[in-house]
Amino acid sequence: MTHPSLSTGPLTHQYRVTPGWFTAGTGPTSADTSGFNTSNALSGLLNHFPFPAPLLKELKITLNLNNRASNDPAILNAIFPDHPSPLQKLSLCNVVTDLPWRNLSNLTVFEFRPAQRTLVDSHFMRKLLDFFESVPLLKNIELFDSIPDSPTVSPGRVIPLLALENLAIRNLPAKSTFLNHLSIPRCALLDLHFSFSGFGPTIPFCFFNFGNPDVTTINLLVYATPWTRMQLRGPGGVLRMSGNMYKWSAPLLLQSLGKFDLSKARRLSVTANPFPSDYKIEDSLVFHTLLPMNDLRILALTKVCDLPFIQALNPEENQSHTLLCPVLEDLVIYVTSQDYVHLERLKNMARNRAVRFSKLSSITIIDLSEGQQHHSHAIFSLKEYVWRVECKLEASPPNWDAVFGDRGDDEYDMN
Repeated sequence: MTHPSLSTGPLTHQYRVTPGWFTAGTGPTSADTSGFNTSNALSGLLNHFPFPAPLLKELKITLNLNNRASNDPAILNAIFPDHPSPLQKLSLCNVVTDLPWRNLSNLTVFEFRPAQRTLVDSHFMRKLLDFFESVPLLKNIELFDSIPDSPTVSPGRVIPLLALENLAIRNLPAKSTFLNHLSIPRCALLDLHFSFSGFGPTIPFCFFNFGNPDVTTINLLVYATPWTRMQLRGPGGVLRMSGNMYKWSAPLLLQSLGKFDLSKARRLSVTANPFPSDYKIEDSLVFHTLLPMNDLRILALTKVCDLPFIQALNPEENQSHTLLCPVLEDLVIYVTSQDYVHLERLKNMARNRAVRFSKLSSITIIDLSEGQQHHSHAIFSLKEYVWRVECKLEASPPNWDAVFGDRGDDEYDMN
């Protein structure tokens, strides 16, 4: 027998729990307790569960911020029976918990924004790893707020997440070693937003356990929004990272990129990036970023000062006459009314590469200034050294992460 306010989906046969109703019998299969606002918010949940809920498949608990320090971590334990639970989706927001459950072997989705009282626990990382180790079917993980380091976690401890498909972490401390303890399969998509407590040389994460080392497509975004972003794609997965632009600047972005094996990268796009040109080309970060990219085929620059890249690609501009990206085929440059295309330097670069039997297949200039640039005639002078030269007019550039036609996902909110 159920209360009249009980609602059921006509096809899913799932039950939604809201404050004020009570169900008997076998218990609900889905519960949502968003928005409790009493001092004993979480304890009120037990009014809906007079005994353990052995059929519960989805549980979502969202507490108001003024309640997150008052709830008792032991209360949640009463919901789950001792035997294996069928729970498949667990979402906890502003909840104090030490994640003690070891019977959620069917869990596939875990969303967790811990309360501040949980975050100050020096053993929290160990408890989180213990929990992950007990849920081998996890496919989607979304973690919010900081994950502090724990002195009780052995440096060599690694938890394999064999079923993982998506891992999103918001506000991960730049100095956190949390990812060092996770083994990520090749098929996974990683979406990391990290926070800084100060200026550091690069991202300190060790991606040794990231199972997708063969990076083939790189997308970089700097200074166009409040976030600096980097996306790496490979045969079986995607790694997206973002950080505050004031502390993860263009130079630090390239230094961070150097932590990965770039020898198999075939496509590189750079959007809205004020890279400065260096007097000594061999010392520039652009030069050292392109240096290992021996298989790069396409380079796309959007709203970027092209000179540092033109200098790096010209073998006569560096003292060692090193030919970077020897199989580069296509160079695409998106320009606005504020951008300046260094056509003479571009022409010299194309000529010197052709002499070294590394002739570019195409150079494409895409004008986003509604025809204000008026340099199409000069551009066609490049045809002497490039197989194909094009000049186009377009209203807007592609998304930073979809320059090469990939499906770009920029919907998540970083605020």
